[in-house]
Amino acid sequence: MTSEALKNPEGFWGEIAKQFYFKEECSEKFLDYNFDFNKGPIYIKWMEGAKTNICYNCLDKHVLAGFGDRTAYYWEGNDPNDYKKVTFKALFDDVCRVSNVLRDKGVKKGDVIALYMPMIPELVVAMLAVARIGAVHSIVVSIL
Repeated sequence: MTSEALKNPEGFWGEIAKQFYFKEECSEKFLDYNFDFNKGPIYIKWMEGAKTNICYNCLDKHVLAGFGDRTAYYWEGNDPNDYKKVTFKALFDDVCRVSNVLRDKGVKKGDVIALYMPMIPELVVAMLAVARIGAVHSIVVSIL
């Protein structure tokens, strides 16, 4: 897989991208880059013009496909007896609830939200809730 990605990055990642929902497809080339100083400024552009919502791709897509009862992720605290299995549907419900609260508090697309939380299951909920709105999150992990 790595060799294919290196030989043909546009083809490789183009196939991967087909697995995701896009509100708007690429308006330009899928991949454009220059790594040669002699040919001008160094740059890389991926999927320019494409728009998606990572929360939709992480949650809604799976719930709508009938996988709501499947495990989205496992969480384990410092004590191995402190663990939690979170399903796509439960995570979806929590994320929607928190994103609605954030919207009610005035958070909107483009806002930057700092999340100061320990590594607990609710951090995932907060991250996805912010992304669902179209805001940007910056995580500062607190130590308990």
